[in-house]
Amino acid sequence: MCLCTRHLSKLIYHLILRGQLILILALSLLLVYNSLQGALQMKDAELLERVRVTRAVPARSALPRKYKLKKEKQREQIRNEEKWSKSGKGSLQMMLLHENPRFMEDGMRCKVEYLGCVETPKTKAGSAKSMFDKSTLMVRPEMTLNKCFENCSSQGYELAAIQMTHCICIDTFAKGEQLNVLEDGCQHRCPGNPEQTCGSLNGIKIYRFYEPCQKGPFTPYHAQQATVGCFPQAKAFEKLTGARLYSAQLTPIKCILACEEEGYHLAIIPNNITCYCTNFRANFSLSSSVPNQACTHPCPGLEQKVAGLACGGRHRVSVFRTNIDDSCGPKQYLMPGTLPLVALASAPGSGNSWLRYLLEVATGIYTGSVYSDQPLTAKGFFGEMDPWNSGRTLVIKDHIFHQQYTHFPAGYDKVILIIRDPYETLLAEFNRRGTKNHTGVVAEEKFLGEGWKKFIVAGSNAWSTVNAKVLSAAGMPVLLVKYEDLKSDRIKEIGRVLRFIGYEPTSLKDRLACLRRNADGYFKRKKDNQTDRFDAQQKAFVNQIIQHTISHIPKHITDTLPDWRR
Repeated sequence: MCLCTRHLSKLIYHLILRGQLILILALSLLLVYNSLQGALQMKDAELLERVRVTRAVPARSALPRKYKLKKEKQREQIRNEEKWSKSGKGSLQMMLLHENPRFMEDGMRCKVEYLGCVETPKTKAGSAKSMFDKSTLMVRPEMTLNKCFENCSSQGYELAAIQMTHCICIDTFAKGEQLNVLEDGCQHRCPGNPEQTCGSLNGIKIYRFYEPCQKGPFTPYHAQQATVGCFPQAKAFEKLTGARLYSAQLTPIKCILACEEEGYHLAIIPNNITCYCTNFRANFSLSSSVPNQACTHPCPGLEQKVAGLACGGRHRVSVFRTNIDDSCGPKQYLMPGTLPLVALASAPGSGNSWLRYLLEVATGIYTGSVYSDQPLTAKGFFGEMDPWNSGRTLVIKDHIFHQQYTHFPAGYDKVILIIRDPYETLLAEFNRRGTKNHTGVVAEEKFLGEGWKKFIVAGSNAWSTVNAKVLSAAGMPVLLVKYEDLKSDRIKEIGRVLRFIGYEPTSLKDRLACLRRNADGYFKRKKDNQTDRFDAQQKAFVNQIIQHTISHIPKHITDTLPDWRR
């Protein structure tokens, strides 16, 4: 019994061992099977994906036209890049095509006016910095115009002067410093940007800020505000000097910023892929504008249409102005003895400086003065520093009633008298004296004090004295210019003044056309909210002065004056 039990136990033990082996084998087979099944499923999924993608691709026969157009566009871009490179104008077009345009559109922008290239002093002790009062100097080995502008604007200066690696921030010129302008003396390339010029060893470029430099996005709205108009495409348009760029995604924004970066006054778009940068010149006339509707080419780079923004048209060009303000051409001095000495006489506050500005823009010739006014020199009136009788200036500003100036009428050959409503003259001069500039307005309380009352008496007498002295000048040719006429038709009056002087530049037509959009310059004063600053007693006094002046106009003066009495 015991033996049988022992054999049975061994048999069961061996059966259990065999069962485990079989179980292990079964499990192994199951794992192998699952692995193979997963692999097969992945293979099927991959095959299905390949089939799906293959079916999504068009047949080869559907690609040729689209493929050719894409290749042709690429070839055109390459040709344009090669054309730009061969022109020798620099890498501006490459920058527009391959750099992030938002960097340019969000960069610092400075609205400046180029005043001219001035010769540095030739004395041993002379230097560019010695020409100016209250100035600071920055030296950078990689100097550019923009670096200099940003430096001076951030410090609140009105002027920036640049000479190669030197940037001088200026408030005023040194008193009595005669300024000699060099027409071609500032052609040294800027170390940090060879497309710009930064003066020379003997010359320094001077710029004036219209307003502090600003940083922020340049939007289609800003481009719209910079629009000059639509113009016929000039003959030999391709020969316009200046930079040229191409872009398949051209916008006025790109064109304006690119031309501005290179220091040009105008950005011109003749078609929707080309942009020209140029300055005002005789072979590109702004005197023959056409309606804006004539420029109909859309700008491919604009995401949406903006009213008034276009990229040229059929035989038409869209013209935009940059922040490099267009002064309608360079200015220079006359050769001494070219013209007679002409006095530009007026009572203070009559618009003398504004008329000078109009004459300088219209002719490109500096006007002079007997006063050497430093603030006016900083506005670009470089003739202020010339001796009054140098013969190099177009006219000479002279208020003549001051006793220290005894040369009137001796020394002058002709006189232009600008005369204005004495009420307006008194207000203008009181504001100028109170703010020390030509566009400021004094605080309200200033008109309530004794200073205003005393000024009315003194100013009215000065107005009468100047006008009577000029009008009674025996044997002196006199031209009477009424401020109101100048205000209503600037171009007509400027033409009349130039005929009297006897000077008419060959570029007068284009300069006058340019002057139409630069007529006010920086002499537009804010309006006074109060319509009447004079009480009844003050009006009676001023009216008496007016009556006296009108009644004593000599017979040889054929012009009549308005009755300004209130």
